[in-house]
Amino acid sequence: MNSCYLMMTNRCNMNCSYCYEREFFKDNLKDISEETAKRAVDFLVENHKPGVKARPNEDINICYFGGEPTLNWEVLKKNIAYCRSIEAEKKIKFGLYLLTNAKDLPQPEEEFFRVLRDHSVKMQVSLDGCKEAHDSTRGHFDAIVKNTRKITEALNRHIIVRMTVTPANVRHAFRSFRAMADLSCTVNMVPIVEEEWTEELIEVAKGEFKKIMNYYQKLSRMKPVRFNIAENCVNPAFRHCQVGSSMVSITVDGIVYPCHRFQFHAEPEKNWKMGDIFNGIERYPNFNGIFAKCYSCETNICHPCPSAFILKNGGRAPEYYCRWNREIEGCVRTQALEVRRYNENEVLTRKIDLMLEGLGEIQKCVKEQ
Repeated sequence: MNSCYLMMTNRCNMNCSYCYEREFFKDNLKDISEETAKRAVDFLVENHKPGVKARPNEDINICYFGGEPTLNWEVLKKNIAYCRSIEAEKKIKFGLYLLTNAKDLPQPEEEFFRVLRDHSVKMQVSLDGCKEAHDSTRGHFDAIVKNTRKITEALNRHIIVRMTVTPANVRHAFRSFRAMADLSCTVNMVPIVEEEWTEELIEVAKGEFKKIMNYYQKLSRMKPVRFNIAENCVNPAFRHCQVGSSMVSITVDGIVYPCHRFQFHAEPEKNWKMGDIFNGIERYPNFNGIFAKCYSCETNICHPCPSAFILKNGGRAPEYYCRWNREIEGCVRTQALEVRRYNENEVLTRKIDLMLEGLGEIQKCVKEQ
């Protein structure tokens, strides 16, 4: 168990039209307590297998989630500090991530930025693309862009900007990519599973992504930029979800689910509760049947979601979702490979330049002697 979505609060400061949490949480607007959040960290440490890493430089990664996690800032900042305080003693390296809508920043802002900097917290901002696309479902685009710029300037490092691509906003995908790339060097675009992708919509998506790739290829020669779909389709490693095995979620009450989305299923405690952080794990779910089709799939840009598959299609990947991923990967692959080769050549050229520069300095020293 080395990856966790830790729910900081059920409250949110937005009212997104497609939110799957809103109805479930309307009578349960609760925050996690400092004690429960601390116990959640201890639980993860106790259940971590030595030597097993979440990522190359992280033994355990924690994504602070919600609701909007920054609404419970006092508990959040204390939990971040607690994680860092026990790393040496426990011989554990934490990767700490904060997923925020960035509509409002905790006050005072200077303290918020200092905590993020001092404790190396990685940031991801949810933004549904350009102003027209974003405001059609979520609102507050201008405030979010303003705050995102503040975050990037204060941290002086890249953050991830993530867009959920839906049938409603896909026609804005190219403009959205440009807006997001202007805010960050890392752009993630993820298609929604729950809404149907018709043949007509997939054709629209292909047209938009062809324009994106033309722009991305030019942009990558001017500044470092990462685009998840382009990078994933040329990465041979298939990354299926680790839901319920190495990845779990922990609710504000300390209940452990396979991931944050399973608490929104029908009778979640009866059907999907794995245990809790106070008494331990009682059962592990088995998703092999759901992933059976995915294991043999050669599409790299897809990230299968068992929760969405169960809710939408009885546990199977909807064919329209598979078709979307196949078609989009097909139209971006060639240029994605070209960008990858260019970047690899740039890195190699830079290494050679540094070596020659070093040899020149050595020769200068020899002549001076």
